[in-house]
Amino acid sequence: MTSLIDDTRVISLDPSPQYDAPLSPAMKAKLLELAASSNMTRIACACAVALLVQAVAPTRAQSVYPTGTTIYDPDRAWNGYTVLSPLATQAVLVIDMNGNVVKRWEGYNNSAGGPARVLPGGFVIAASGARPPNQESLELVQRDFADSVVWRFSRNEQIATRDGSTIWSARQHHDWQRESYPAGYYSPETTPAIEGGNTLILAHTNRKQPAVADALLEDDRLIEIAWNGDIVWEWVASDHIDELGFSAEARKAIKAAPGFSAARGSFEWLHINSATYVGPNRWYDQGDTRFTPTNVIISSREASLLAIVGRDGSIVWRLGPDFSESKELRAIGQIIGQHHAHLIPKGLPGAGNVLVFDNGGASGYGFTNPIAPGGRGAFARASRVCSKSAR
Repeated sequence: MTSLIDDTRVISLDPSPQYDAPLSPAMKAKLLELAASSNMTRIACACAVALLVQAVAPTRAQSVYPTGTTIYDPDRAWNGYTVLSPLATQAVLVIDMNGNVVKRWEGYNNSAGGPARVLPGGFVIAASGARPPNQESLELVQRDFADSVVWRFSRNEQIATRDGSTIWSARQHHDWQRESYPAGYYSPETTPAIEGGNTLILAHTNRKQPAVADALLEDDRLIEIAWNGDIVWEWVASDHIDELGFSAEARKAIKAAPGFSAARGSFEWLHINSATYVGPNRWYDQGDTRFTPTNVIISSREASLLAIVGRDGSIVWRLGPDFSESKELRAIGQIIGQHHAHLIPKGLPGAGNVLVFDNGGASGYGFTNPIAPGGRGAFARASRVCSKSAR
């Protein structure tokens, strides 16, 4: 990690110039006093530094807000169509390179269920329905180009509605993947199937698990379903807390259920926000069974960790939550509030590397410090994109 304090400047974890600003002697002295007098970890100190830097950085506010396609060079662009999952629009949109909407499927809930994907032949699959205040959808639905339903899944759990009735719900949130489409986007060696095969769904389930917390958990559950709707494999996160690398301090913070939601009546302790088949990769081809293509790589936003779940349910590979554990992890740097962890598919640049959007914000358990006295949200900074070798 780069030294955070030198003779004249504070250097943010994000190298972009707007977060690199000179400090006054008084502010530098105060910062050094804070670092010396507290028991913050080096990383927690970095968070405090980054927040101070943002406070003194010069303002570069945007003054023009263009909409639609603003630049398009057909000779240099990857020409095609873009699928959009707008959070505030209950529809899936397809736009052309000029920003024109060329197709619209109604009745999808992107804010609850996450990404929509278009399959060969003009089929769309995405989440539908909602269950406020829970962030989850009621079902996953596949439609053809004419908007006819060709497949749907909801029979995961029975839930009570606000009017007192009981219905089936997928309880799906944030992510889903088809086995034939492991990363969820184009690669030259992948042909997504439009029927048959298995579908991986990231779902919620409520349960008591005293080993995790005394409060009712809104736990994360992976289910794999066959084309006929049968659940053929499942995994529940809280059963594997001992495999996730939490320190005693982190376990104490989790035990206190600091993010308990009174509206939901539960504690969403991990907030897994992506679950993806590992997919075909060079590591498995070389004999490393941790990267078996049908294993599942997950991302926990709340805990700042990535992990691969083996088909026997065990955690076979992990990145985080403590990025000071080794020289290699320190070189990567702390990942915070990340999304969409996956292996880049074969046939694309960087194939086999782990690609993750390191959102930033605040996340992580343990590492108690002045900005996180309860040990929750101890790390904070702006976003970055990381691509690293999985090994």
